[in-house]
Amino acid sequence: MGAVRTQFHHVIDVVPTIYQAAGVTAPTHVDGFAQMPIAGVDMSYTFDDGSAQGQRTTQYFETGGHRAIYHDGWVAASFHGVPWELTGSIGFENNTWELYHVEDDFSQAVDLATKHPQKLEELKKVFAAEAEKFGVYPLDDRFVERAVNPERPSVIKGRTHFRYAPGTTRIPEGSAPPIYQRSHKITANITIPKQGCEGVITATGGTTAGYSLFVMDGRLHYHYNFFGQQVYKVVSRETLPSGDVEVVMEYEQKPFQQFGETTGGTVRLLVNDKVVGQGEIPNVAFGRFSATETLDIGTDLGAVVSHDYHDQAPFAFTGEIKEVAIDISPNQPLMKK
Repeated sequence: MGAVRTQFHHVIDVVPTIYQAAGVTAPTHVDGFAQMPIAGVDMSYTFDDGSAQGQRTTQYFETGGHRAIYHDGWVAASFHGVPWELTGSIGFENNTWELYHVEDDFSQAVDLATKHPQKLEELKKVFAAEAEKFGVYPLDDRFVERAVNPERPSVIKGRTHFRYAPGTTRIPEGSAPPIYQRSHKITANITIPKQGCEGVITATGGTTAGYSLFVMDGRLHYHYNFFGQQVYKVVSRETLPSGDVEVVMEYEQKPFQQFGETTGGTVRLLVNDKVVGQGEIPNVAFGRFSATETLDIGTDLGAVVSHDYHDQAPFAFTGEIKEVAIDISPNQPLMKK
């Protein structure tokens, strides 16, 4: 107990290990639907024998066109593209592959691709077989285009009105209202105590990009983080009253000419139907804020959108939130040339 095990394993091996320990047999059908066989390997064989021969001999990896294969102590990997190029495809015909003998080189410091070209070709074939087996093909290295594909399975497709209760957190961005480059409105019904309050009413995204509607120094703030290049800020001219208050952020999108442009729009802040602030957001994201950030109500979890409350993160709202509603325009105002 408490000792390190060095056999190669993958996160998908956790579930079959738990099933084995709990004496659970994985179901073949759930609610009448046939289930894919669990691909993992039970790791319990290592519990009593730290020197046992590893039973996970092969594992493929693929994300966004990046590929790798582990097989019998070797790893072949192909790094694909750069993370800041979010649109388009560079194809797969001229990719460079690297080769590492992780049995002896755990940190993958020495690339052996030129020294052992036959081993590299062998592992590339293993990857192809595993990719075919587990439905990896066809490879697709696009990012934004996949995220905004109208045919992508979605729980929010076609919806224009969203209501959130207080305490709602960690809604994946792909399941949050798609406010990108379209007019929308955030309406929050809150209660402000006599002594005042502060904190995030709602936020989506994080340090990479996103927006946050929050209260600070008694005033309503709206910050839009444009990929760290600029944080656009709109602040109310007046302090918020105490009691039950309705705060609204209205964003009106300006028309743009073609997909990929970052044309922005105008923001208005309203408190109890009175306009208390307005400003321009020159550039907004046209696809996604991030790959991992979320929509949160009453807090800004993960990497925060605004540095103004970075040292107070997650800057939870200290008043009361009754409901937050988000309404979006059904269409983006695309102007054809």
